[in-house]
Amino acid sequence: MFKQEFDDELYEASEKRVSRSVYIIVYWEGAHIKNKIERICDSFQGQRFELPAMQEIQDQMNKTKEGISGAKNVWMETKKQLRD
Repeated sequence: MFKQEFDDELYEASEKRVSRSVYIIVYWEGAHIKNKIERICDSFQGQRFELPAMQEIQDQMNKTKEGISGAKNVWMETKKQLRD
């Protein structure tokens, strides 16, 4: 398990400093271990975020790269037209 402290100070509305921890737990899919982890998180009132499959992440990254490339092309073309 990897745990890293961070110095991002969080304050509630009452100006009281709040300390938080983040844990990343990676495990092979299994109903038994998933239930145990969920119960532990619930007992600490923790939030759980499930990661999508790696292929879905790769697809999203490719779409984002295409969007960035398209935006750069529009920016370069606009810049070129403004010079002319």
